[in-house]
Amino acid sequence: YQFRTYPRGSAAGHPDEIVANVWNWDPQWKVAWFENGVRQGEMRQQLGLDPLAVKLQAGDQLPAKHKWVDPTLTDHLFFATPSANAKEIRIEVTDRFGQVYSDTVTV
Repeated sequence: YQFRTYPRGSAAGHPDEIVANVWNWDPQWKVAWFENGVRQGEMRQQLGLDPLAVKLQAGDQLPAKHKWVDPTLTDHLFFATPSANAKEIRIEVTDRFGQVYSDTVTV
């Protein structure tokens, strides 16, 4: 379990994009995506906030127990824009040792 996939529209400012947060990512890793079984290429890396961190930690009232916690920018988010015809998106992450991790989301 090396990454989390978020469906289209989960990240603020990216309403048409899917997002992958690859926690242990380094520049030797590859993050590719497939639409309806066809490889589309590498996902675009971008600085941003993890959507789950925003949901659980952003705002004056969150988190309830520790009010000083806020989400922070991370450089291991990857974005892709599925077509209007996309039914299924698979993300495939390959680490520096060749180990492959994958996740599939229905669009």
